[in-house]
Amino acid sequence: MNKVKKLLFISPNFPPVNAADMHRVRQLLFHFDGTRYSIDIISIKPEFVDAYSIDLLLSANVPANFTLHQVGAFPARHTKKFGIGSLSIRSFLHFRKMGNKLIKRNKYDLIFFSTTATHLLYLGTYWKNKYDIPFVLDIQDPWVNEYYLSKPQDEQPPKYLFNLKIDKYLESRTIPEAAAIISVSSQYNDYFKSKYKLSKDVILKTIPFGVEESDFNLSTSVAPPLFKNTKFNIVYIGRGGHDLQQSIIVLFNSFKVGLLKDSITFSKIHFYFIGTSYATKGNGVKTIEPIALKMGIHEFVTEIPDRVSYFESISLMKSADLLFIPGSTDERYTPSKLYPCLLTGRPILSISNKKSEMNELASKISLVSLFHFNDDNIDEDYFNMIAGAIYFYLNGGETVSEIPKNLISLFSAQSMTIKVFDVFESVISRK
Repeated sequence: MNKVKKLLFISPNFPPVNAADMHRVRQLLFHFDGTRYSIDIISIKPEFVDAYSIDLLLSANVPANFTLHQVGAFPARHTKKFGIGSLSIRSFLHFRKMGNKLIKRNKYDLIFFSTTATHLLYLGTYWKNKYDIPFVLDIQDPWVNEYYLSKPQDEQPPKYLFNLKIDKYLESRTIPEAAAIISVSSQYNDYFKSKYKLSKDVILKTIPFGVEESDFNLSTSVAPPLFKNTKFNIVYIGRGGHDLQQSIIVLFNSFKVGLLKDSITFSKIHFYFIGTSYATKGNGVKTIEPIALKMGIHEFVTEIPDRVSYFESISLMKSADLLFIPGSTDERYTPSKLYPCLLTGRPILSISNKKSEMNELASKISLVSLFHFNDDNIDEDYFNMIAGAIYFYLNGGETVSEIPKNLISLFSAQSMTIKVFDVFESVISRK
């Protein structure tokens, strides 16, 4: 009889916290083999998480096949007096203490970090050196983000240069020590290979987020959205930010061209940008509506910066007439929105970075109209092409409403779980 392998997952955000970075772990719980693996998870108590909303339906839809250990954090109301607001810093000692306690009690075969709270990843190096346990990193966003280095100071996040130095130091002490690195984009792995002298034994895999199909059935219980039936609603749900603005400006310029050519038809359009801020409810700063105001089309654009629940976001997407996926000026960024958007069966318009890995899949699917914001030929003719695609959908253009099952299997949560656990097995077999 095979020995049950013990795994420790570090997932600071966990249901009912409605954060994008917890979905990898959440989806793994649906599909792993409970007879072969035992999983402990360390997360943060929801009352200490102030950057995300709470979605109780997420908790109700998590299998009971793991043991959850929750930690606290130094209260932000105290730490902010010293200029420290980051949850990963406020909870670092709490994770270390709980991890030490569990590791002494259990002989773990592997520690898996799945979070964008990157300061905590350094604990992988700490526990490896202290207890000789291999660790695997799940890289969902760039750890060291130099995007804002070339930007004016007023566009940089608070204490950007100071935080950048810390991130560079911690990354350099952590990445070379990892037994395996799973990244949502191969460009992250390429960066690590070029930046650090990695051991030939380190495993580098590109595994994007999958989609849990059962979530789309559960979303039908969520209250219907407030879109106007008299309008053609183009919807984007997700974060805002300076790096997405170039894509949005191309969209708005294309809309303006369409409005000039056929004002009666294009005036039926209304754009919704929902959940664009990570701030707590009522405190989000709008980043999209100011662009629309400057371009003179603000009456056609509604931005709701407050985050919406996970299942509500699915319900909203299913009710849209056309889904929009903006791309980032950071070519390493791969939008995770494509897969869930595809399962809604709604047509999709994407204006992406020409170097985005999303393009290869999107270009093969008839549901997606794919354009780029960094082509050399962006001019009125190019805007006309995008306006033409919008006009096609606006006038009931035929689209394929069902994705072939064999294609769905490629980006299903079950498929991605198999790939992740294959990495775990490779790491454990080397011990």
